[in-house]
Amino acid sequence: MIHILRKARCFSTPGQFFRPNFPLPFDSDGKLMIFTTPSATTFLRVYAPINLGFILVHGYLTLTEYMYPIIPGKYGYLIMTSSLLALGIGIAATVEIFSRRFIKNIYLMNDGKHLLFTFHSAFTFNDSELKIDIGKCTGLDEIYSQNYRLNIPGNKTLYLNLDRNEMMDDKMVGLLHKVLNGFYINTLGEKNINKLFKKP
Repeated sequence: MIHILRKARCFSTPGQFFRPNFPLPFDSDGKLMIFTTPSATTFLRVYAPINLGFILVHGYLTLTEYMYPIIPGKYGYLIMTSSLLALGIGIAATVEIFSRRFIKNIYLMNDGKHLLFTFHSAFTFNDSELKIDIGKCTGLDEIYSQNYRLNIPGNKTLYLNLDRNEMMDDKMVGLLHKVLNGFYINTLGEKNINKLFKKP
Protein backbone atom coordinates (compact mmCIF):
# COMPACT_ATOMS: atom_id res chain seq x y z
CA MET A 1 0.00 0.00 0.00
CA ILE A 2 2.96 2.34 0.54
CA HIS A 3 3.67 2.59 -3.19
CA ILE A 4 0.07 3.78 -3.65
CA LEU A 5 0.70 6.55 -1.12
CA ARG A 6 3.77 7.61 -3.05
CA LYS A 7 1.92 8.06 -6.32
CA ALA A 8 -1.51 9.09 -5.06
CA ARG A 9 -0.77 12.80 -5.18
CA CYS A 10 -0.94 12.72 -8.98
CA PHE A 11 -4.48 11.35 -9.01
CA SER A 12 -6.13 13.02 -6.00
CA THR A 13 -8.87 15.62 -6.09
CA PRO A 14 -9.09 17.28 -2.64
CA GLY A 15 -12.59 17.99 -1.39
CA GLN A 16 -14.23 14.86 -2.80
CA PHE A 17 -15.89 12.21 -0.66
CA PHE A 18 -15.00 8.57 -0.14
CA ARG A 19 -17.41 5.95 1.15
CA PRO A 20 -15.65 2.97 2.81
CA ASN A 21 -17.17 -0.47 2.22
CA PHE A 22 -16.25 -1.59 5.74
CA PRO A 23 -17.29 -0.47 9.25
CA LEU A 24 -15.22 2.20 10.98
CA PRO A 25 -14.55 1.25 14.64
CA PHE A 26 -14.39 4.67 16.32
CA ASP A 27 -13.49 4.71 20.01
CA SER A 28 -15.51 6.33 22.78
CA ASP A 29 -13.85 9.68 22.05
CA GLY A 30 -14.98 9.58 18.43
CA LYS A 31 -11.50 8.85 17.04
CA LEU A 32 -10.17 6.15 14.71
CA MET A 33 -6.41 5.56 14.57
CA ILE A 34 -5.21 5.19 10.97
CA PHE A 35 -1.46 5.78 11.43
CA THR A 36 0.85 5.14 14.39
CA THR A 37 4.61 5.08 15.00
CA PRO A 38 5.07 4.75 18.79
CA SER A 39 8.44 2.97 18.54
CA ALA A 40 9.91 5.91 16.61
CA THR A 41 9.86 8.00 19.79
CA THR A 42 12.78 5.98 21.21
CA PHE A 43 14.74 6.46 17.98
CA LEU A 44 14.09 10.20 17.96
CA ARG A 45 15.04 10.59 21.62
CA VAL A 46 18.43 9.10 20.78
CA TYR A 47 18.97 10.69 17.37
CA ALA A 48 17.75 14.22 18.13
CA PRO A 49 20.04 14.85 21.17
CA ILE A 50 23.02 13.48 19.20
CA ASN A 51 22.18 15.82 16.35
CA LEU A 52 21.79 18.68 18.81
CA GLY A 53 25.11 17.73 20.42
CA PHE A 54 26.95 18.09 17.12
CA ILE A 55 25.35 21.50 16.64
CA LEU A 56 26.46 22.59 20.12
CA VAL A 57 30.04 21.37 19.52
CA HIS A 58 30.08 23.32 16.28
CA GLY A 59 28.76 26.30 18.23
CA TYR A 60 31.56 25.96 20.80
CA LEU A 61 34.19 25.89 18.05
CA THR A 62 32.59 28.91 16.43
CA LEU A 63 32.56 30.76 19.76
CA THR A 64 36.24 29.92 20.25
CA GLU A 65 36.92 31.32 16.79
CA TYR A 66 34.95 34.41 17.80
CA MET A 67 37.16 34.92 20.87
CA TYR A 68 40.41 34.20 19.01
CA PRO A 69 39.64 35.09 15.38
CA ILE A 70 41.78 33.91 12.49
CA ILE A 71 40.47 36.83 10.45
CA PRO A 72 41.01 39.94 12.60
CA GLY A 73 38.90 43.05 12.52
CA LYS A 74 35.23 43.70 11.95
CA TYR A 75 34.91 41.30 8.99
CA GLY A 76 36.07 38.37 11.08
CA TYR A 77 33.59 39.23 13.84
CA LEU A 78 30.83 39.66 11.27
CA ILE A 79 31.50 36.19 9.88
CA MET A 80 31.52 34.63 13.35
CA THR A 81 28.32 36.46 14.36
CA SER A 82 26.59 35.13 11.24
CA SER A 83 27.77 31.60 12.08
CA LEU A 84 26.45 31.84 15.63
CA LEU A 85 23.12 33.13 14.36
CA ALA A 86 22.88 30.21 11.91
CA LEU A 87 23.66 27.78 14.73
CA GLY A 88 20.94 29.32 16.89
CA ILE A 89 18.43 28.86 14.10
CA GLY A 90 19.63 25.26 13.67
CA ILE A 91 19.08 24.50 17.36
CA ALA A 92 15.60 26.05 17.33
CA ALA A 93 14.68 24.14 14.16
CA THR A 94 15.90 20.84 15.64
CA VAL A 95 13.80 21.28 18.77
CA GLU A 96 10.74 22.40 16.77
CA ILE A 97 10.82 19.62 14.16
CA PHE A 98 11.60 16.72 16.50
CA SER A 99 9.14 17.81 19.19
CA ARG A 100 6.24 19.50 17.44
CA ARG A 101 6.23 18.50 13.77
CA PHE A 102 7.12 14.81 13.46
CA ILE A 103 3.85 12.90 13.37
CA LYS A 104 3.34 10.08 15.88
CA ASN A 105 -0.34 9.22 15.40
CA ILE A 106 -3.08 10.22 12.97
CA TYR A 107 -6.73 9.88 13.96
CA LEU A 108 -9.81 10.23 11.78
CA MET A 109 -12.58 12.03 13.66
CA ASN A 110 -16.08 10.59 13.52
CA ASP A 111 -17.45 13.54 11.55
CA GLY A 112 -15.36 12.34 8.59
CA LYS A 113 -14.07 15.86 7.97
CA HIS A 114 -11.20 16.31 10.43
CA LEU A 115 -7.89 14.68 11.32
CA LEU A 116 -6.16 14.80 14.70
CA PHE A 117 -2.36 14.64 14.66
CA THR A 118 -0.22 13.87 17.70
CA PHE A 119 3.53 14.46 17.56
CA HIS A 120 6.67 12.77 18.88
CA SER A 121 8.42 14.45 21.79
CA ALA A 122 12.13 13.85 21.25
CA PHE A 123 13.11 16.06 24.18
CA THR A 124 10.54 14.69 26.68
CA PHE A 125 8.16 17.61 26.18
CA ASN A 126 4.45 16.89 26.49
CA ASP A 127 2.94 15.45 23.33
CA SER A 128 1.29 18.18 21.28
CA GLU A 129 -1.77 17.86 19.05
CA LEU A 130 -3.13 19.51 15.93
CA LYS A 131 -6.63 19.17 14.49
CA ILE A 132 -7.16 20.11 10.85
CA ASP A 133 -9.78 19.95 8.12
CA ILE A 134 -9.12 17.03 5.76
CA GLY A 135 -9.69 19.33 2.79
CA LYS A 136 -6.40 21.10 3.62
CA CYS A 137 -4.39 17.94 2.90
CA THR A 138 -2.95 17.93 -0.61
CA GLY A 139 -0.80 14.80 -0.60
CA LEU A 140 2.69 13.85 0.48
CA ASP A 141 6.05 14.96 -0.90
CA GLU A 142 8.82 12.40 -0.43
CA ILE A 143 11.98 13.91 1.06
CA TYR A 144 14.09 10.74 1.19
CA SER A 145 13.71 7.01 1.96
CA GLN A 146 10.08 6.85 3.17
CA ASN A 147 10.28 10.22 4.93
CA TYR A 148 7.52 12.50 3.71
CA ARG A 149 6.50 16.12 4.07
CA LEU A 150 2.84 17.10 4.44
CA ASN A 151 2.25 20.73 3.54
CA ILE A 152 -0.91 22.20 5.05
CA PRO A 153 -1.92 25.57 3.57
CA GLY A 154 -2.21 28.23 6.26
CA ASN A 155 -0.49 25.99 8.79
CA LYS A 156 2.90 24.45 9.44
CA THR A 157 4.72 21.75 7.48
CA LEU A 158 4.50 18.30 9.07
CA TYR A 159 6.72 15.23 8.67
CA LEU A 160 6.09 11.49 8.84
CA ASN A 161 7.86 8.22 8.11
CA LEU A 162 5.65 5.66 6.34
CA ASP A 163 8.20 2.87 6.78
CA ARG A 164 7.72 2.99 10.56
CA ASN A 165 3.92 2.84 10.39
CA GLU A 166 2.80 0.05 12.75
CA MET A 167 -0.79 0.13 11.51
CA MET A 168 -0.72 -3.11 9.49
CA ASP A 169 -4.41 -3.19 8.53
CA ASP A 170 -4.56 -2.59 4.75
CA LYS A 171 -7.98 -0.96 5.16
CA MET A 172 -6.58 1.66 7.52
CA VAL A 173 -3.59 2.24 5.23
CA GLY A 174 -5.99 2.77 2.33
CA LEU A 175 -8.02 5.17 4.45
CA LEU A 176 -4.81 7.04 5.31
CA HIS A 177 -4.10 7.38 1.59
CA LYS A 178 -7.53 8.91 1.01
CA VAL A 179 -7.51 11.48 3.81
CA LEU A 180 -3.94 12.66 3.19
CA ASN A 181 -4.98 13.39 -0.37
CA GLY A 182 -7.93 15.52 0.74
CA PHE A 183 -10.86 13.09 0.58
CA TYR A 184 -13.57 13.52 3.21
CA ILE A 185 -14.88 10.23 4.60
CA ASN A 186 -18.54 9.23 4.68
CA THR A 187 -18.65 7.83 8.22
CA LEU A 188 -22.40 7.16 8.39
CA GLY A 189 -22.66 4.80 5.45
CA GLU A 190 -25.37 6.77 3.66
CA LYS A 191 -25.35 6.79 -0.12
CA ASN A 192 -26.36 10.42 -0.46
CA ILE A 193 -23.37 12.18 1.07
CA ASN A 194 -24.73 15.61 0.22
CA LYS A 195 -27.23 15.14 3.05
CA LEU A 196 -24.41 14.48 5.48
CA PHE A 197 -21.79 17.04 4.57
CA LYS A 198 -21.62 20.48 3.11
CA LYS A 199 -18.68 21.01 0.83
CA PRO A 200 -16.37 23.85 1.96
